[in-house]
Amino acid sequence: MSAKVWLVGAGPGDPELLTLKAVRALQQAAVVMIENASMPQQRECRSDVRGMVEDARGFGLRSPAILVIGEVVGEQQALELVSIAG
Repeated sequence: MSAKVWLVGAGPGDPELLTLKAVRALQQAAVVMIENASMPQQRECRSDVRGMVEDARGFGLRSPAILVIGEVVGEQQALELVSIAG
């Protein structure tokens, strides 16, 4: 199984300011983690994503992010994940 993880800086939070590379990563990702739930506009980048985790701070073994990632990994051989931090 192969995995890819992209860490994307959201800057001031305006999705139109994301780089082209960040947009390409979001288009490929099976899971998107948004670090700060106060940035709802970041959800607009990928409304069809299979796993969306908001307020992913405190990423630990029992966090919602781990549960979502586990579900997606169980359905496919490779995982592509984007973490958006603001």
